Amino acid sequence: MPGTMPIDAAVRRVESLLAEFAEAGDLRARARAEELVRVLMEVYGEGLRQVVEIARESGDGLLERLVDDRLVASLLLVHGLHPVDAETRIRRALARIERRLDGQRLVFEGLDEGVARVRIEPGGPPAASLAAHIEEAVAEAAPEVEQVDVLGAVPALVQIAPTVRA
Repeated sequence: MPGTMPIDAAVRRVESLLAEFAEAGDLRARARAEELVRVLMEVYGEGLRQVVEIARESGDGLLERLVDDRLVASLLLVHGLHPVDAETRIRRALARIERRLDGQRLVFEGLDEGVARVRIEPGGPPAASLAAHIEEAVAEAAPEVEQVDVLGAVPALVQIAPTVRA
């Protein structure tokens, strides 16, 4: 939609406005602002819940299209409405990474008490940044995951420049 604020900017603006209330020292105004945000979140959450129900009932792939949209998926996650469980979302994210790899396999070993375990099986040239990519992908797909343990990652090499002697 033309004229709408990008979502990242909108989130930063909300945080900024709430911080301004806090800095102003007017505790009553701050409490009202926070209550307003909470109530709006509840209203939009209920609206999204109804959208998910309608999409589920339609049976025409609409729910899958909604879940595949990054913004919609993130809103569903915020409101606890995402229809796909965290493990499935993580497996899908790992499969997207694995398609770009040169022989390595990513094995999702499980999710336990907020910790996702992913094992890298070697099979090609090692990528030092692979663990970071895995962590990013899991965080995006399942923000409720608190930690990602990547087993079998190759540590990044630290290069030390030789000393030049005159």
